[in-house]
Amino acid sequence: MDHGSLIQQHISFAPPLAFGLHWMEVGIVLLVVLLVFGNKLPGMARNLGRSFIEFRKGVKGVDDSGDRTLPGSEEAADLR
Repeated sequence: MDHGSLIQQHISFAPPLAFGLHWMEVGIVLLVVLLVFGNKLPGMARNLGRSFIEFRKGVKGVDDSGDRTLPGSEEAADLR
């Protein structure tokens, strides 16, 4: 039995992931993405983290000074 057919049998037993891709294909795609965007990933992660923090502040109603305010609330502005 030839090694190529053994590998093909092993791959065919693995359940397909999203869009019918197998683990090896997903790994190759991730490797290519890492090679293409590798030097930009730290900056992208930093920006994503900052965006998430700003989103959480907006949901909680916290402005840049750290005070909790409701948008459009004049009473909160008078309390400062």
